[in-house]
Amino acid sequence: GTCVMDDSFGGDSFGGKFVDAYKKYWVANTTGADVHNAVLSVQTSPMWKISGALGPLVSTNKKSPSVSQDTEMGIGGTCEWRMATLNKNTHLAFYFEVVTVQNPGQHRYVQFKTKYQDPQGRWRLRVTTMRRSVAPPELKPRDFVSMFDQEAAT
Repeated sequence: GTCVMDDSFGGDSFGGKFVDAYKKYWVANTTGADVHNAVLSVQTSPMWKISGALGPLVSTNKKSPSVSQDTEMGIGGTCEWRMATLNKNTHLAFYFEVVTVQNPGQHRYVQFKTKYQDPQGRWRLRVTTMRRSVAPPELKPRDFVSMFDQEAAT
């Protein structure tokens, strides 16, 4: 995952670094205009499940093996959501549940599929697949301090 540490969410450090980290995942066309009728779906590897999402979205109640049966956070119980409008200022958060403990060196995958209508009325599909490595169990929270780049955060 991504760890961003700052004194407040409103600071330039937090906002700028967080935006830079996720800029490539934003769904927006080259003009920066809003896109409409967006449908976003999430698929995960079997080791973890989608627990829910937060943001300006509505559940489609679509079930899949990627949906958590035990934990629901935000708008959960689904792997697909609809949004009326989506642009580079839209903020979404997704929550996952670890179902199976993995060995270090193994990977988890998540795929975001976003289908939307551009300002010209054409349908577009964007697919983003991310891989996350499993950290060794002996890694303690204090070990993250040595990995944190304070200079990059300021």
